[in-house]
Amino acid sequence: MKKAISILLTFLFVLQCSCLIASGDSAETDNNTVDKNAQVSANDGSFLSYYEEYADKAPIAAPISFNTDSIKAGTAEFAEKDGIKAAAITENAAVHFEVEVQKDGIYPFAFRYYNSDESDSDYMLSVAVDGKLPYSEAEYISLPRVWRDNVTGEYSKDENGNEIRPVQENVNTWTDSYTEDTRGFYKLPYFVYLTAGKHSITLTSQKNTFIISSLILGMKTEYKSYAEYSENAKEYSGDSIKLQAENTNLKSNSSLYPTYDRTNSATEPQSASCILLNTVGKSNWTRIGDYISWKPEIESAGWYKISVRARQNTNQSMYSYRTLRINGEIPFDEVRYIAFPYNSDWYIKTFGDDEPYLFYLEPGDEISLSVTTDPISDILRSLNHYTTVLNKVYREVIAITGTSPDTYRDYMLDSQLPELENELADISAELTELSKKFEKLTGTKGSQASIIDYVISVLNDFADDCNEIPNRLTAFQSALGNLGTLINTLSSQPLELDYFIFYGSSKELKANNNWAVQTWFSLKTFAASFSSDYSTADKSDTEKSVNVWASVGRDQAKIINNLIRNSFTPE
Repeated sequence: MKKAISILLTFLFVLQCSCLIASGDSAETDNNTVDKNAQVSANDGSFLSYYEEYADKAPIAAPISFNTDSIKAGTAEFAEKDGIKAAAITENAAVHFEVEVQKDGIYPFAFRYYNSDESDSDYMLSVAVDGKLPYSEAEYISLPRVWRDNVTGEYSKDENGNEIRPVQENVNTWTDSYTEDTRGFYKLPYFVYLTAGKHSITLTSQKNTFIISSLILGMKTEYKSYAEYSENAKEYSGDSIKLQAENTNLKSNSSLYPTYDRTNSATEPQSASCILLNTVGKSNWTRIGDYISWKPEIESAGWYKISVRARQNTNQSMYSYRTLRINGEIPFDEVRYIAFPYNSDWYIKTFGDDEPYLFYLEPGDEISLSVTTDPISDILRSLNHYTTVLNKVYREVIAITGTSPDTYRDYMLDSQLPELENELADISAELTELSKKFEKLTGTKGSQASIIDYVISVLNDFADDCNEIPNRLTAFQSALGNLGTLINTLSSQPLELDYFIFYGSSKELKANNNWAVQTWFSLKTFAASFSSDYSTADKSDTEKSVNVWASVGRDQAKIINNLIRNSFTPE
């Protein structure tokens, strides 16, 4: 009997060892599979892979324009728009541009196209080079429309004196546009790598009829310095000019409509009892590449200082960046990105700060500000890279532990994933350097940088003993989630503007009223809240009015009412 028990125990022991060996082989196979998938992901045909492949190449700085005479094949209707020869590419149709370049290089591409009012949605193009998509994003490239407020003079008001948001309308005009990644990971727009010689570039309209006059290859990337630009500048000596920022000229998105601020008495114009559209931007103005333009009432040409009353009270300890253009061109290198710091209150931002820049402006000139992440694009791309790597590590771990690990089981991660601790330590060290770079850029150890530090602390703990991961898997998940949230936060660049001032000689600018004026305004606003009529009914014709009770907020009810008044009833 004892001999039989011994044989049975020996058999069970051998069987257990076999299972452990098989388990180890299985883990090794899984690791190889994950590594293979990671390699595929690193060269997955995305623009990120394409960008990194040609990261050591300088962009071609002299733009080359190819007009419709370069179209050699495809389906298009040729005609003139505003005196410019154009090709109309209907939806799902394509044309082939035959282009010739003189040298190898990366060519950012842009289009000169005609914005029509036939649709409200952005244009969508597919761009292929020599019959192939250079990267997956090239299949659906979005081009913005051109919008403006449909208003003449003052804004319309309802019966309670509240200003009504103007309808946004398409502008029939020619416009130029490079195409950018909306996540802000890159310093350059989308580009293609071309060798010297002839190439075929195929444009397919994926949505709406696309009217094009020129395909532009290459982009100006170097600009004169401010010292060169202002070499013979003579400061303007006339009266200052104030421009209310909500009075925009053109914009790239219909969501960039006038907004309002009722919290500060110094916001212009202001009312304690009524809603006045007195600002523009806020959280609507965050997408990379989105621009707003203005036409200041410049009466005499001269060199002007420019200041703006601004507020960025969303991204704590962070800057929002804007690129300044005059008549569509960046005047000098220092305004390729202007940093607007975080502040819970309004402040005056002078372009040039303590040593204000002088800008040469003439009557009829247009200025614009567009969203950019140029200064932090490398940080964003690095964060995205480390998030991808950590996701791969996380998948390796849960392939062994499952998503709900048994706390009483030892998964022996140190033996099944022998490189795990070193890998986590390396990522932690790289994130530490990134955190220092982030802190240097922002000048503070704010809440956003603290997210990176939290991830570093979690990774350091796991690098010391990776066997702790199954017991703290939720911490791993939280670290990944925080990194993803941080990327989204940094990619968003909110900014609210009240007014611009164009001036010459020294001028004291105040962003806010003193506490007494602000307190009195707050008291009037509080008192007015008891007497204001919050209904949205149109009392101009009570015999034909309809009372509607809506179980939504006031803002939503006003939107519905505005749609009825502005669109349904008139039409």
